[in-house]
Amino acid sequence: MIYPELTENGFTKEFEDEVLRAAAKPMENDIVLETEEDVHNYFLHLKKPAKSKKHDSSYIRRKV
Repeated sequence: MIYPELTENGFTKEFEDEVLRAAAKPMENDIVLETEEDVHNYFLHLKKPAKSKKHDSSYIRRKV
């Protein structure tokens, strides 16, 4: 190895450890889902995006 002090990701061990610690902490606006019930409830409250009339199969466009 040319740089034995670097990890396989190209970082020093200390820097890589710090990156992994920071990534493990949720950010202020993160939603933390810890149980299957949390996941289930989260998806129940998601709203489907509104369909455009042009993409709705029941929409018929006619020229008059």
